[in-house]
Amino acid sequence: MEKAGIKIIQIDEPAIREGLPLRRGSWNEYLQWAVDCFRISAGGVRNETQIHTHMCYSEFNDIMEHIARMDADVITIECSRSQMELLDVFHDFEYPNEIGPGVYDIHSAVCPIRRKCWCCSERRQA
Repeated sequence: MEKAGIKIIQIDEPAIREGLPLRRGSWNEYLQWAVDCFRISAGGVRNETQIHTHMCYSEFNDIMEHIARMDADVITIECSRSQMELLDVFHDFEYPNEIGPGVYDIHSAVCPIRRKCWCCSERRQA
């Protein structure tokens, strides 16, 4: 892909949270494996190639360390349902990489107006 001029590769929905074992005592082993799998998938690219990932509809609080260890250059997350409050989790954790907040939920039956998306974006940049 890089030879064809691709500058960004997105690894969509790495299922970090979705695959967690029911027993919390087994989480660390699973999370180590999941992050290792993500990093193997993203490995071997040039430094200039950005790795993006997308995660939506997750409870991120207790897995932030593992999301950070994935070391994606950019994570995009669905934020419209939480009125952008999900970004606070990343801010409080001091997430080291870039975040692309989703301002519209594609599963919504309501078609967004540009002004509403702009307001959501502006509110979180403050």
